[in-house]
Amino acid sequence: MIGDGRAVGSYESGGRGLGRHWSPGVEKLQNRGEASIAEAVPERRALSVMQVITRLEAGGAERTTVEIADALARARYGAVVVSEGGPVSREVERVGAQHVTLPLSNQGMLAARRNTKLLVETARTHRVNLIHLRAVEPAASAKAAAEALAVPLVSTFYDAGGTLGRRQLRDMLAADRVIAGSAYAAKRLQEAHGLAPEKIVTIPRGIDLDRFDPARVSTERVITLAREWRLPDGMPVALLPGALIEDKGHATFIEALALLPGAEVIGVILAPEGGEARYRDKLIKLAKSRGLGGRLRLIEGCRDVPAAYQLADVVVSPALRPTSSNRVLAEAQAMGRPVIATAHGAAAEIVRDGETGWLIAPGEAKVLADTLQAAMRLDLETRRAVAVAARAHVETNFDVDLMCARTLALYEDLVTARRRAAPSAR
Repeated sequence: MIGDGRAVGSYESGGRGLGRHWSPGVEKLQNRGEASIAEAVPERRALSVMQVITRLEAGGAERTTVEIADALARARYGAVVVSEGGPVSREVERVGAQHVTLPLSNQGMLAARRNTKLLVETARTHRVNLIHLRAVEPAASAKAAAEALAVPLVSTFYDAGGTLGRRQLRDMLAADRVIAGSAYAAKRLQEAHGLAPEKIVTIPRGIDLDRFDPARVSTERVITLAREWRLPDGMPVALLPGALIEDKGHATFIEALALLPGAEVIGVILAPEGGEARYRDKLIKLAKSRGLGGRLRLIEGCRDVPAAYQLADVVVSPALRPTSSNRVLAEAQAMGRPVIATAHGAAAEIVRDGETGWLIAPGEAKVLADTLQAAMRLDLETRRAVAVAARAHVETNFDVDLMCARTLALYEDLVTARRRAAPSAR
C-alpha cells in the first residue's frame, strides 16, 4: 500500500533546530484544536514577507499564495504579494495583505534589471525581511532583490515533471531554502537538479477542511448543481477536475468512458474558465467520435466546488505526467469521495491505494475503465469506510493550517538566523 498516513517530510523541529518555537502550535493544529495561526506563535517577532508570483490566476500555486498571505495577516505579520495581477488579486486584498502590480513576465535583461529595482523599492516600502519566490519568470529579479536587501530568499518548486530547463531553474534553486510539495518533488530536486538535501524543505500543500467538509454541503446545493449541469437522475457521476491542458489526461478519461456500457456512468470534466479553445474543441470532437453523446459534460467555471465533489460518485485524476502536488486529490478525499489517480508523482503519496482509492498506470484507458466500474460497484458499507479513511488521511496530512504553520515556521527560522549572523543587517 502506498502511503502510511504520516506527513511526508514535515517541517517541524529538526537536528538544526529549525522551527522549534513553532512545535506547540503545530501540535495544536495537528490535533484539530481551535488555535489560530497567531495563537500558535508563542513569541512575537517582526516578520514581513513578500511573495512573488507571475500572475494570480485560478490555480494551485495562486491558491497557496493567498493562504500564506492570509496566515501572515492573521499572525499580525507583514504580507505583500507582487504579481502582474489577475482575478485572484482581489482575494489577496480581501485577506488583509497588500498587492503590488509589476510586469513580472518580461524576462529580458533590461526588464529583469528594472523589475529588480521595483522589487527592492517595494520591499523597502513594506519593510520586507524575506522574499518568497513562487514562479520561474521573475526568478532572476527576485534573487537579485534578495541579495541587494540582504534578506533570505525562499522558493517553491512546482516542476516535478521536468518541463523546465536548468537555466530557468538556476535562480529559483539558488534560494536559501526550496520548498517541495511532496517527497517525490524533494527527491527530484536532489537527483535531477543536484540540490543539497539541507536546502530542501518538504511541505505538502494543504486544503481548507472547513470548506471541503461533506457535513457542510447541503442537499440543496448538490441538487442545484446537478440541475445546472443537466445531469440525469440516478446516473453515477465520474468527475475530472483540472485545467484544460493535455497533461491532465482528459483524452484517456474520454476513451475510458467510451469503453463502458451506456448506463454505467456519466463523465464530467470540470475546468476553470478561460481554457484554450482549440484544446476544448479537440476534446469535444473526440467525445463525439466515440459516441458519448449526452454521457459527457465539459463544464468551465464552478461557483461551488465542494458541491461538485459531493455530487460525484468518484473523482478521477488521470494525469499523464508526474506533478509535485495534487490539490484535487486531497479535496476529493476530504469530501469522502473515492479517487482514481495515476501512480506517479505526488499522487502516490496523497492516495492510499486500496484504502482511499486506486492508483493506476498513466494513459491506460482500459485500466481506467475497469477501475471506474469497480468504483461504481462499491457497496454502501465499503463506500462509507472509504469516506472515513479518506477524510482522516487528509485531516492528518493535508490541513491548510498545518501547511501555513510549517511555512511560517520556516520564515521565522530563516529571518532569525540571518539576524543572528548579521545583527546590523536590516
